[in-house]
Amino acid sequence: MMATIYGEDVRNYESNLRLRVAYRLVSTIPPIVGAIFVRELGLITAYAGLFSIATAFVFPPLLYIRSKAISRKAGFGKQTCYENVWASTTWASIIFFCSSVSILYVFLSLIHHGTE
Repeated sequence: MMATIYGEDVRNYESNLRLRVAYRLVSTIPPIVGAIFVRELGLITAYAGLFSIATAFVFPPLLYIRSKAISRKAGFGKQTCYENVWASTTWASIIFFCSSVSILYVFLSLIHHGTE
């Protein structure tokens, strides 16, 4: 959150202990508010798992595909030092599709069965 607000100057503010503690306290508010309404820990962790799947397996392929398209449009070279057989739009699309299907399946299972 500090980097979002302070941008490039975040290093100047990170050493301020009061500011760091304040940001940490503010970041604890959403889970506390969520815990007021949902008391079942299994349900909370199930939905947190959905977000972790999205963070680990949905967003990186999207970033890869989009950044590749932007770099081509800007006229940069096709290949980078990170290119290999696994770094391709095809694999990124496959990973995106499979992880999206997984998230949808788990989400629908949570709605239908709950955490029982």
